[in-house]
Amino acid sequence: SARVELDPPIDSLVSDEDIAMLNAVKEVVKGKKGLFIGGSCKEDIRLKVEAELELSELAWPSSSGTESIYRFERDIQSSDVTFLLLKQVRTGWSQSKELAADHDKLYVRLPGSITLPNIVKQMYYQLAPQESRKA
Repeated sequence: SARVELDPPIDSLVSDEDIAMLNAVKEVVKGKKGLFIGGSCKEDIRLKVEAELELSELAWPSSSGTESIYRFERDIQSSDVTFLLLKQVRTGWSQSKELAADHDKLYVRLPGSITLPNIVKQMYYQLAPQESRKA
């Protein structure tokens, strides 16, 4: 099973561009409920991401990867933004994007490692277009 790490920490976001992206992302998700789909919950990572993004809550239900994506439909419906951890899920789980859209929720695909710089970058480039479409 792939190891999930959250390194480097927030203080590695040192360039002006990194800080600008983090601030822009927080403007979109601050105070919202997030949902990680994929793999087993790593509580230290969950708490750190929740705090750094200023989410009101970040749920991370553990999954074996063998269940149907529809098992998470209620979780998607009750969250504001869904993150699909691509290294931790089955190919068929790409339907989570349609489920998020059906419930008018934000959606972020997270390829690669679960590091804060990667999360912020993916959110920045994926959420901005979604937010502008809602305007």
